Amino acid sequence: MNVHLRAAVCILAAAGAVFTARADTSAGATATPAELREKLEGIFPLTVRSLRATGVPGVYLLISDSGMFHIYDSGGQIIIGEMFDKGSGASLLAAARGREVAARLGAVPAGDMIVFGPKNARRYVTVFTDIDCGYCRVLHQEMDALGRGGLQVRYLAFPRTGIGGESYAKAVSVWCAADRNRAMTEAKAGRPPPPRTCDNPVADQFRLGQDLGVRGTPAVYLDDGTMLGGYLPAAELLRRAGLGG
Repeated sequence: MNVHLRAAVCILAAAGAVFTARADTSAGATATPAELREKLEGIFPLTVRSLRATGVPGVYLLISDSGMFHIYDSGGQIIIGEMFDKGSGASLLAAARGREVAARLGAVPAGDMIVFGPKNARRYVTVFTDIDCGYCRVLHQEMDALGRGGLQVRYLAFPRTGIGGESYAKAVSVWCAADRNRAMTEAKAGRPPPPRTCDNPVADQFRLGQDLGVRGTPAVYLDDGTMLGGYLPAAELLRRAGLGG
């Protein structure tokens, strides 16, 4: 039952639909944020990481291990869904998600990334990548074109076989190489560096990707937190970043 509840919440929220659940509050009596957090974790199989007021009475932005949602505490019921701006029709949840993603990615130290492209780039993308991913390799072949277009690429590791798997070991070996950029380029050409170990951020980056909902690679995020999806040809990626026609 819990698995089905989790799936229902994720699917409905992604579709912009509304999911309601009974809450143990008397009609008209909304819960405090602390009480609401406890009730949400009691109703749904999730862990609440943050519950933020939105400025709309009774409406909160819920950040959990199952994703981000808008929730409305009506007193007797909790409504989970998505809010839209009445004037522009823009998704307020998408905007909030973008800000959260940008903040999380922005908190990653620059020295923990493997960076390609100009230092004074006009814009950048953060890419969760896997050494053996076919489309990751195609994207990497376009680093020069992206750099000429003014786009910097910041790589974070997301080994698809998980922590401890073969792709994880390759990501660690790349990170521990004397020249990480060269090792990354060689590895994506099918020539991974000799096995190495050292202190590295690979596991932390993999967990961050999981927290942000990464399920495949490459996972490309603009610097404003917008998720662009997977592989895009260089010309299209530059266009989406506002750097090309």
